[in-house]
Amino acid sequence: MNKKVTGFSALILAVVMMFLFCSCGIDTEEEVVKRASAIPQSKEEIFNYFDKAMKAVHENDPAVSYNLSQKARSPECENSDIKTIFPTIAEMMTGDKGDSTKYGEDCTVIFPENKLELNDIRSANIIDIDDPTSRSYTVVFTIWDESNPTQDDSTFGKLYKLTPKEEILEELKKGASLISVKDYEYEYQIGKITAVISKETDRLSELKLEREVKVTTEVTGEGTLAQIGTVPLSFKYSSTANYSVDWDNPETAEVE
Repeated sequence: MNKKVTGFSALILAVVMMFLFCSCGIDTEEEVVKRASAIPQSKEEIFNYFDKAMKAVHENDPAVSYNLSQKARSPECENSDIKTIFPTIAEMMTGDKGDSTKYGEDCTVIFPENKLELNDIRSANIIDIDDPTSRSYTVVFTIWDESNPTQDDSTFGKLYKLTPKEEILEELKKGASLISVKDYEYEYQIGKITAVISKETDRLSELKLEREVKVTTEVTGEGTLAQIGTVPLSFKYSSTANYSVDWDNPETAEVE
């Protein structure tokens, strides 16, 4: 009797497991993401795909939030006092800031316009996770190094928001109780662009613009540091601008 019950239980269990496996298979098929367009392959295709997604943001004005994180580090100076106070000066000059626009507002006030050309791109990659349920691509570009770029006449200025030298020199005056700076040279050594784009809609949801700059200048000690005189100083400045794009129209959103 027990053997019959055990055998019958095993049969029921096998049937249940079969349905479970079948249902899992159905769910997996339903979750496979449908791509709005073919996967970009070449450098040109990846660039054009990114450019189209960038233009769509400007044309449709989704909600955009923006955050900029800035840091100064790795000072090189023959004077130990300058190296010691550098973190204090760096904190005065840098920091975080942000802004946002609502759905339907003009997002061009904070979201950059892509004026880059294919020749400006040093390398291009598109990351497509080997998972049928993955809903987005990650596009990664690097651009060429550039010395003393300006907003109007440079590769970096075609996408990145560049602060004019005059404004940066004004920022440096925040440390005037310790040092003064008359001028500086700068080389953009790293320019990296990362974009997350939906496979289903080809819409951009996240954009990250990273840059690292080597700054070379001379600083003059002020106040308690006046005895230092004028000495050369170089350091690394980095900034990361993060943009988040929300395509949901609040007027048509379902009310729970």
